[in-house]
Amino acid sequence: MPIAIVTAATSRWDLIPLVCALALLAGVAMTAIGLAERRRQQHFGHYSEAPRRKRVAAGRPAGVHWSDRPAFPQDPPMTPDLRLVPVTPANLDAAIAVRVRPDQEHFVTSVVKSLAEAYVHPRTAWPRLILDGSDAVGFLMAFLDIDWNGKGVDFRSGLWRLNVTPGAQGRGVGRFAVSSVAAELRRRGATRMYVTWHPGDGGPEGFYRKLGFELTGEVSGDQTVGVLAL
Repeated sequence: MPIAIVTAATSRWDLIPLVCALALLAGVAMTAIGLAERRRQQHFGHYSEAPRRKRVAAGRPAGVHWSDRPAFPQDPPMTPDLRLVPVTPANLDAAIAVRVRPDQEHFVTSVVKSLAEAYVHPRTAWPRLILDGSDAVGFLMAFLDIDWNGKGVDFRSGLWRLNVTPGAQGRGVGRFAVSSVAAELRRRGATRMYVTWHPGDGGPEGFYRKLGFELTGEVSGDQTVGVLAL
């Protein structure tokens, strides 16, 4: 057999280069496997359904019935070109230029008004411009620990405003925005994320419900209130 002939004719010293080569190949393979696993975790996030169910059961607000939808992503999707940046004098014009479709304008407040509200509520407003590469494709503003009923007992955080330009809609920008706010609130220690929307045909209710938001049964002004367990 060829293998027997080679083995018999080879001394143990002659095997050293072969052993070194095999060890090098094994090291390269393990490194490649580790990099692949790291990329998988970066792309999909660390997901565990059991801890989420435990948190939801422990912090379920009265009147809210959680469904068996999959848990919302623990971190924003790893979309290389999408990112959040603060609104600054350098990008103010780009932020103000963000507008939704004309038929959606009655569902969401303009960026100009949102920035004015952020100016007068600096402790509770968290405005951010959404960039795709260097292009402004959206605007969001979160609210942080607001006194929901003005009684000093119910403080909530969530998504206040979300504006996505017409050309960027349907490309995951809205989902990225919601997921980014969820990650920021989770970093701050929140266990729930709230959002309100104007009801009606063509409104954003279906979008938020697909992401896992549940109706609280409350109304804030003329808007429906939704909540998501973090």
